[in-house]
Amino acid sequence: MSGIERIGTTAKRVAGAVLFLATAWAAPVDGVCINEILYDPSGADAGREFIELYNPDSTSQELHGWSLEAGNGAQPGDWRRQWEGGAPDRIGPRGFFLIAGAAFEGVADARAPLDMQNGPDAVRLRAPSGWTDRVGWGELEHEEFFEGVPAPDAPSGSTLARIPDGLDRDDNRSDLRICPQPTPGRANAGAGGIDIDQVRCVPPILDAGGTGELSVTVTDGGSEIVDLGELRWVLDGPGLRVDVRRAPVGMIRPGESAVFVWALRPLASEGAASVRISLTGPGGERSEALAPVWIGRGEVWISEIQYDPSGSDGEWIELAFGGTEPIDLAGWQIRDASGRGSTIGPGPVMFEPRGCALVAESPGGLRASWPELSPEAILPRTGGWPSLNNSLDRELGYADQILLLEADGTPVDYVNYVPGDLDGGGVSLERWIEASRLIDPFVLVPCASPRGSTPGFTGWVPPQGSLGGSGIRPDPNPFFAGREGGPRLCRIVLSAPFDGPRQVTADIFSLTGERVATLVAGARTSGPVVLAWDGCRADGRFLPTGLYLVRAVLRSIESDRSQTQLHSVALVRE
Repeated sequence: MSGIERIGTTAKRVAGAVLFLATAWAAPVDGVCINEILYDPSGADAGREFIELYNPDSTSQELHGWSLEAGNGAQPGDWRRQWEGGAPDRIGPRGFFLIAGAAFEGVADARAPLDMQNGPDAVRLRAPSGWTDRVGWGELEHEEFFEGVPAPDAPSGSTLARIPDGLDRDDNRSDLRICPQPTPGRANAGAGGIDIDQVRCVPPILDAGGTGELSVTVTDGGSEIVDLGELRWVLDGPGLRVDVRRAPVGMIRPGESAVFVWALRPLASEGAASVRISLTGPGGERSEALAPVWIGRGEVWISEIQYDPSGSDGEWIELAFGGTEPIDLAGWQIRDASGRGSTIGPGPVMFEPRGCALVAESPGGLRASWPELSPEAILPRTGGWPSLNNSLDRELGYADQILLLEADGTPVDYVNYVPGDLDGGGVSLERWIEASRLIDPFVLVPCASPRGSTPGFTGWVPPQGSLGGSGIRPDPNPFFAGREGGPRLCRIVLSAPFDGPRQVTADIFSLTGERVATLVAGARTSGPVVLAWDGCRADGRFLPTGLYLVRAVLRSIESDRSQTQLHSVALVRE
């Protein structure tokens, strides 16, 4: 999750600790280096970017005549001057020098009209005696833009940073890491100690009754070996139940990282429920972070996605609005699982209640294929494109994630999609929305329109009689059937819509409407209902990877009350 807030870091080391040779993990640089870069701030980039320089030496360095250039990674030799040091500019011993745009909120040593791309791109630093440092990120091809191997492309709001400060082995990928919490003008990690490096919540939004995971990456930014068993954690999350899920054991060396994971269960139906994290290392060093957690979806939803267009339409994402008053979408963002994405605007971009709008990779191509779209149906956008994946990522359990964020970075909605036999090649996936109401946030079905998609128009309507109750809870979901060491069965818990004895029927359907399995037929029960599915047809044959629907009908034996519940299960066959 982007947007963690570092509260403070102090370091205190103890005598007699085991030391590593510095050359085993960090070769010191010969002079001032590019230490941290924010090239894609959350929201609008203009004027909010920064580049931080670091001086590893024990003496000050005059910066008069030094300069920074940004390189266009798509075009060899395309470098643009960003900043040039003046007579008063200097960087102290083991100090920082921050160069920031005019709209950067904070203290900067210099202001400059920085203009860096979201990748692939590069920055290089030049002293009067010649070039001293280069940092490149993204899928760069030309060696003039990077050292060793390019660094990864950082998601919006995150920086590329050297941890520890000044680490320079002439390889961008190993020297710089993605840091969700920018640290402009100060140390990127606890000086000489263990430090919280990244905090991430999966999924980015918790739904009432669901669960999530909070992963915290810690890094040894000092020169001592750290015993993970000696770390002391305090996690406080009002509105959440926080339980340890995975705690690694053993030792980590300087520059190495480890990931701790906690299970999150919301105790409220909606709203913000941040987790305050406090870590104390074996030497008494402390690191703290605040991880925002959002419960419940907003009123703007991702309603339809075209991840595999057949013609010149390009990929596109449709948004639907269930609110009652117009809102301005300027600055809102669409991202994929890698953090790439687009920003809506420039604004204002007004979204009318109960309307549909499109964010398109190729607005011209989409308009050519769909001339009936209204002029305002396709929203203006800036930045890159999410580049939606067409095939399943077995490690993630889905092909890609599409995340919708407000201008301040607050997640509003997300979908994880799994390609199936009926979608792709021009056939879109649609969300289950009825009467401007999101029925089930997890259901995505292939579009039934003869044209294969319905951009900007009314989408899929569920089968008659489906009431859309959200009481079904499959676990796990996605269900990796047959994975070694994994659950053999998908547990499906049904809620009790009314008291007293009930008659329960539950079936599994493919997205073509075929009933492939029956879990229970007319059973009588008065307590909780927990069913199980092995990922097979009724005759025991394996079902292929895809999205399946669980439909349960509960009827009261004592009255005429009944309820139909529907939920999707992503089956992954390895």
